[in-house]
Amino acid sequence: MNGLFRLVERIAGPLLRISLGLILLWIGALKFADPSPVVGLLHASLPFLALKGFVYTLGALEIAASFLLVKDFVMESAAIAMVALESMKVSARDGLAPRRVAA
Repeated sequence: MNGLFRLVERIAGPLLRISLGLILLWIGALKFADPSPVVGLLHASLPFLALKGFVYTLGALEIAASFLLVKDFVMESAAIAMVALESMKVSARDGLAPRRVAA
């Protein structure tokens, strides 16, 4: 049983890193396939960023971060870039204005 735990401990980190890299690659590639959903979200929350060029730049940055994660090259920088990109998406999706509560 200890051998199994040692094996799982040894491969868990690389498998998690590679799977996150592949997911980020997929998300970035989707921006090149059809940027209109992201442009619509940005237009609703941050209209000054609602440009196809900005969405393509986001996609390119996500793809670059995914390669950094898969190659295990500067892992901390790739993780920081991934968190920054995802937080931009969350703020764009949720909007910056406070929500109104229905009475």
